[in-house]
Amino acid sequence: MKTILPLILLFFTLEINAQNPNDLCIYEIDSITNLRVYTDVDTPACVDIHLSEKLKEIGKTTRFSMDYKQLGIEIPKFYFAFVVTKTGEITGQRMINYNQSIKNLDEIFEIVTEGNWSSAQCNGKDVHSLHVIPILFHSN
Repeated sequence: MKTILPLILLFFTLEINAQNPNDLCIYEIDSITNLRVYTDVDTPACVDIHLSEKLKEIGKTTRFSMDYKQLGIEIPKFYFAFVVTKTGEITGQRMINYNQSIKNLDEIFEIVTEGNWSSAQCNGKDVHSLHVIPILFHSN
């Protein structure tokens, strides 16, 4: 009897902690594209141009409509977000917590999203995914 009780408890513990592979891929309906967009995937979407190259170009290209230092903001931070579709296309570009301070936003989005994107994968299938790139601007 003493051996059976620990075995039963072990069985229930294993049953509770077992994960269904389909539960690992988390999605939501995107409010801009109305697509089922995965936010937690097995393999994230990726691009053939390294992010560091894009960041250098963004730093040289971005033009602001306000002086952040006068507002007391030392390092402005922006969140560029977009959906990478199953076919690797970019759609649903948006800014998160954005204050309309980048004059050439369309040009910056072109830089952020340029390149050949491969789609994210969940359980071996291509899926739409939400991609968020935080960018901090340091002034010298």
